[in-house]
Amino acid sequence: MTNYIILHNGTEEHYFFKPYEGLCFRQKKKVAWQEYQVLYRDCLDHFGVYMDESETIHILCANTAGELVYLLYRGEEWHKYVLAKLPEGLKTGRIKLSPAGGRLNLLYSASYNNEELLVHCILGNNAQPATIDKLSGDAFFLSGERVYYTNGAGVLGYQDLSDGKPEQFHAICEGAVSPYILQAGEMRFMTYKKGDAIYFQNEPVYEYRYAEDPILVLNENRLMLLWKDGGFIRYLTSLNFGKTWSTPMQFVIPGNPPNYIMCKKTMPFAIITGTTPPQSCTFSAPIIFSPRSSTPRPIRNRSKAPRRKTQSLQN
Repeated sequence: MTNYIILHNGTEEHYFFKPYEGLCFRQKKKVAWQEYQVLYRDCLDHFGVYMDESETIHILCANTAGELVYLLYRGEEWHKYVLAKLPEGLKTGRIKLSPAGGRLNLLYSASYNNEELLVHCILGNNAQPATIDKLSGDAFFLSGERVYYTNGAGVLGYQDLSDGKPEQFHAICEGAVSPYILQAGEMRFMTYKKGDAIYFQNEPVYEYRYAEDPILVLNENRLMLLWKDGGFIRYLTSLNFGKTWSTPMQFVIPGNPPNYIMCKKTMPFAIITGTTPPQSCTFSAPIIFSPRSSTPRPIRNRSKAPRRKTQSLQN
């Protein structure tokens, strides 16, 4: 399920989905998370959150009535707008928001008529969502003004969002899925899964058939490559930008299954457990852990702000 952690007006806020209660959020005071609040009860389990430079919070989600809903917070209270009525039988998957070309772009995956689709919309000016390509699976990744994904033919590549509606697919390689791109200054690092291996910069670095969803984290001069593997999260570290890697390690995380998310303007990333509401173990550096039950363990490579007033939004 979707999780976001942002730093809003100096306060960490965690947005998450709770079964039977919908979209929820909570704030962190000092070192403890406060009691969560229900923000939008009719939200489905996938949503996208983006905070702009003015600290306005934008949330996009689908609701139980089959609508695409836009939630906006500029201070004091939330506002809800219906962006579009979804076709009957369409099920939204991952939802993401990203600025490109001076505008806020919405992209989401959708299952419709036995196909996986990638859908795009520029928020504002009464624009309507439109399909830009077919997907293999539902994974895609936004980096800068590009959207990376594996198309219906099984080719990993990207489209440019800077000129409005993307129209040209730029191929990178065949058979790769779950792309993740880290932009560090002028350097661009890429990881993905291909076959049974995790790749970095188009070279395999770890092979195991159950490895999935790799991500990259840069903390000062330490590059970290993480992936999920059953009930564990495993990782490699590098001090020379991926020329050589450490021995694979794993986090032992309470709760199953674990997940990780990137945090905006806070720590580099957090690990979210499978409890309800989810419990987070946040990391300020790859070798600092909290709570104590989240400890690193070596593995062998295997072949193959003040509490604000919040109303619960309804349809």
